[in-house]
Amino acid sequence: MNTELIVSMKPDLVLAHASSAHNSNEGLQQLKDAGIDVLVVNDAQSFDQVYESIEMIGQATENMIRQMKSLRI
Repeated sequence: MNTELIVSMKPDLVLAHASSAHNSNEGLQQLKDAGIDVLVVNDAQSFDQVYESIEMIGQATENMIRQMKSLRI
């Protein structure tokens, strides 16, 4: 993972998959230290877990949208 490149893009949120997140703990921490929200999406093994992942991403992006709207003048 090229954390410098990711940080330079100034994302509001970075999604990481649980299956690879354990190999990227240091990089994910660097992103968090840079003030970037990181959401680790579970390694879904069933449709119910897929739905949970979708809901989790939806909640994270909904919160971001609310924050963006509150900053709008």
